[in-house]
Amino acid sequence: MKGRAPQFALFGLLATVFGMLAGAVPAVLRLEENIGLGSLFLMRGQREAPVEVVVVGLDKFSSDAFGLPNEPARWPRTLHAELVERLVAAGATVIGFDVLFDDPAEPAGDVRFGEALSEAGNVVLAAFLKKTAVGASQDRQIVLTAEKLIPPVPPIAAGALAIAPFALPVVPVRVSQFWTFKASAGNLATFPTTVFQAWMLHQPGEWYSDLRAVCPELEKSWPITPVEVLAGRQIGNFLQQARNCLTTDEAAVAALDAAWRRPQQPAVLRSLLELYAGADTRYLNYYGPVRSVRTVPYAQALRGTGDELAGKIVLVGFSDEYQPEQKDGFYSVFSDQSGLDISGVEVAATAIANMVDGTAIKPLSFPAELFVIGFWGLLVGGFCRVLTPPAAIAFSLFAVPLYGAWAWWVFDAMNIWLPLFVPLFVQLPVALLLGLLAQYLQTRKQRERVMLALGTYLPKRALDRLMENLGDLQANAELLHGTCMATDAEQYTRLAETLSPDELAALMNAYYAAMFAEVEKCGGVVTDVVGDSMMAIWAASKPDSKIRARACAGALAVAAAVGRFNAVPGRPQLPTRIGLHTGPIHLGNIGGAGHMEFRAVGDIVNTASRIESLNKSLGTRILVSGETLAETEGLLARELGTFLLAGKSTPLVIHELLDTDANRDVLAGDWHARFAAALSAFRAARWQVAADAFDSLHREQPDDGPARFYAELCARYLASGPDSFESGAIRMAGK
Repeated sequence: MKGRAPQFALFGLLATVFGMLAGAVPAVLRLEENIGLGSLFLMRGQREAPVEVVVVGLDKFSSDAFGLPNEPARWPRTLHAELVERLVAAGATVIGFDVLFDDPAEPAGDVRFGEALSEAGNVVLAAFLKKTAVGASQDRQIVLTAEKLIPPVPPIAAGALAIAPFALPVVPVRVSQFWTFKASAGNLATFPTTVFQAWMLHQPGEWYSDLRAVCPELEKSWPITPVEVLAGRQIGNFLQQARNCLTTDEAAVAALDAAWRRPQQPAVLRSLLELYAGADTRYLNYYGPVRSVRTVPYAQALRGTGDELAGKIVLVGFSDEYQPEQKDGFYSVFSDQSGLDISGVEVAATAIANMVDGTAIKPLSFPAELFVIGFWGLLVGGFCRVLTPPAAIAFSLFAVPLYGAWAWWVFDAMNIWLPLFVPLFVQLPVALLLGLLAQYLQTRKQRERVMLALGTYLPKRALDRLMENLGDLQANAELLHGTCMATDAEQYTRLAETLSPDELAALMNAYYAAMFAEVEKCGGVVTDVVGDSMMAIWAASKPDSKIRARACAGALAVAAAVGRFNAVPGRPQLPTRIGLHTGPIHLGNIGGAGHMEFRAVGDIVNTASRIESLNKSLGTRILVSGETLAETEGLLARELGTFLLAGKSTPLVIHELLDTDANRDVLAGDWHARFAAALSAFRAARWQVAADAFDSLHREQPDDGPARFYAELCARYLASGPDSFESGAIRMAGK
């Protein structure tokens, strides 16, 4: 692992940087919200909403009960007045209407409703924000706009505790956030914020005095008790001043944080501090699909006892289980489950309930998000680089549920939103892709190094097949037709005894280098080297005279190279014998038990070795079988007879491969023809004629091994009979 540490760190850093860059792209941020946050909601499932918040739904059940159209704007406002009176009698602490009353209706109804609101003293009304042009940019390319609050009609507005806008952030897919304050409308507190603040002003405790103590402007200009704030109906101004204080005075925030975040303090105080000092928007922590917040039909709330509403925040607005005509609907993360969109009043109820139970979703701060993205990027980037490809894929498959489970637990237990889309759908795939790519490039480089290293020992063709099919080494073997060349060096045993191992190794390396080069030039493949012996193959898929001719040319080139090798002054001599035979051959990886070698296997291998050994008896250097010379052109050779080699059952016609320079004496005059005539007499068992002819040839060329061999053999046959002659072939007893 020590050597891999830099790679681990480098690829971890790459995954981290890529995740951070991707997380800054607006489109990715939307995917993070829609897919990441949505997945966390679905994994967590439905949860219980706080009992302090109740929705009174203007629904079809109620419109049918009253004989009214299923359009809340057309309901008589006297009915709303009766509802307010009923809710107040039931003990509702705060009432909020998510219904617009900016259009005049029946004057008597508006007055009746306004009087009910004034008498209640705890009703917050939602209002409409209208965009208006306030100027243009210097280049007049951009129109500058502001939002203006459009209040309800005067009789109704006069009776409300507060009037607040209720606008949701413009989103392309689903509603995930709500405004707490609307900066474009003069930093107005929104409907959910105002309702929550009104409810908090009814709650016991010292939070109000704590707030006045840290904010001099509040202490100087605002009443001592919350009851006086409610009586003055100045909730909107109070919220603006409190927010102005806590967004500009860090010491005040720290003082309240120390006082309100103590373990014994209720969670609602933390919500209040986050409301004053936090961002303009908050994420909604949905409790589930439509009507997860307790919902009471309008008709039931108006006619029922209402005892269960005591001390509650009651929000009135359109909410129905059947929504074929609903216009006030928003797509939420749970819409796909229920098939219903959530209504505006339920969005407001969710926002307020989140503040009541302190469960608003908390996205990570920028430093914390950098830490998570960085730690995760280092983990997946590093491991996907240093692990093998199968292990990296397995690690990735394991990392997805592991991270998902961690993010779900944090979300469920602490309402903290960990990024999900970027780590799992951006960083992890990129880390895996980069890791696999790096592994591929590394493997490719290693393959090149292996090819370079093994190229010293194996032919390129064998290496290519080996690297293409490492899974089944035996599959690299194939049955071919070819010519096998076997060589053997004389005096090797004596040299091995007299030279040191280093000297012998240097000598043999130079010896084989000279031979290998000629084999390769002529298209052969060296398949085996043992001590002073070499085996080379010229192979094709079917019999080919051109392949055989190249093998013979290779034998002549090897012999010439050995001659040059031996001609170096002071170098020990390694005279070399060569034998060639042709036939079917099994060429490839041979072995087992964890050890494989690239070899040629077949009868021609043994036969070529026997032919090479025949050189010792005949005093020759290069012998080839008749099968090897068949149909070849441009080669000089003399037939030396038919031999039944040791261990073989089929006789072979053997030829000596000749070179115009090395075998000049044999090829001079009619000597070659006279040798052929003597051999013909020998085959006809005319021993005396053959003996006289070979004796004459031997006296003329004392160094010619075949003439000497036959002269001696004929003399023995004349003396004791043809003991080794069988059906025209000479039986050779030894290898």
